[in-house]
Amino acid sequence: AVSRALDGLFGVLDEEGARSGTATERLEYVVRGTVALLVAELPYVTLLLRVRGNTDAERWAMERRRDFDHRLADLVQAAVAEGGLRADLSP
Repeated sequence: AVSRALDGLFGVLDEEGARSGTATERLEYVVRGTVALLVAELPYVTLLLRVRGNTDAERWAMERRRDFDHRLADLVQAAVAEGGLRADLSP
C-alpha cells in the first residue's frame, strides 16, 4: 500500500510536464500533480505518513520519501535560481 503512494509520487516526477519547461513551470506541474495524487490516493498516502521506520519495509519507504523530498527541494532551488520564486522562502 505504501508503495502505491510512493510510486505515484515518483510517477509525477517522471511525467513530461515535470521534465520540460522552466524550473518554475516544472515545479507548478509537480505540485499540482502531487496534490491530485494525494487526493486520489488518500488511504495509501495516509499509511505513508504514518511510517516510523520500525521495520525494514518502513525504513525503505522513508528512504524513498526522502529521495522524493530531495528531488522536490532541488526543483524549488532551481525555480529560485531562475527568479521564479522568491529567494527568501525556505524549501
